[in-house]
Order: sequence, then structure tokens, then C-alpha cells
Amino acid sequence: MSYVLGKDCKLYVLDNGNWQEVKSVREIQIDENPVTADGTTRGSGRYRQKVPVLMELTLQIQMLYDPADNWQKKLLDAASQQTVVKLRAAEGDITTNGKRYLEFDAILTNKSEGEPLEDLRNVSLQAEPAAGYPAPQWSVS
Repeated sequence: MSYVLGKDCKLYVLDNGNWQEVKSVREIQIDENPVTADGTTRGSGRYRQKVPVLMELTLQIQMLYDPADNWQKKLLDAASQQTVVKLRAAEGDITTNGKRYLEFDAILTNKSEGEPLEDLRNVSLQAEPAAGYPAPQWSVS
């Protein structure tokens, strides 16, 4: 059995045609959930029946605040200015063959900055697929 360690996963942002790693990322959570329509009929018996119609995708990003991280700044600026960024959430270095990644054009929402008394300053963002761009896609490097 093989494993992929969370510490080896990476987040990349596209900048002038080049993928740049956001090194200040602490954690990423990828949530893909189907949105369903009610397909219940009188013939369904006692059970409500659902039909999958769309997929909902959110990427929760937690970073240690680093004013020297230009790629973190690009994400924070995109969130504030409501501009679209292209992201890759990868299970490792995308220059290595065989690494699975999710790529999509994202809007960044739910920006939150934490200033805990007994911990390091942190920043959280949520990335969601942007309208009018290609659908998110899983690929392998």
C-alpha cells in the first residue's frame, strides 16, 4: 500500500504562463459535493429519491501570513479585487510525473485573517470555480 502525505501536497498559482508554488500554505481542503434534484414520484415508495445534476467544488486554503510571499499576495489581492486566478492543488511537485492535481479558474471568497495571541498570524480563503471559464479538471502530471 502506498500513501500520499499531506505535507507533500502543494498549491500553485499561474503567473505569466508559469506555475508558482504558494509556499506559505498550511492546509488545503478540497470538497466536491453533488447538487441533487428531487426525483421522487408516487412510485418511489417511502423514500425520497435524488438525481445528481451538478457538482459543487470548494477549496479551503489556510496559510501562515507571510508578507514576503509574492504568490500569497497575489491570492489576497485577487480576493480583495474580486479577480479570477488559475489554481492547481496537487498531491506533490507538478514537475514530477504521476502527480494528480485539480486545476481550475477560481474566484476567492471568505477571506479571513487571524491574529491569535499565542499562535502565528494566519489567512484563510475559499476558492470556487469562476463562471465563464473551463470546468475544473483533475489531471496527472
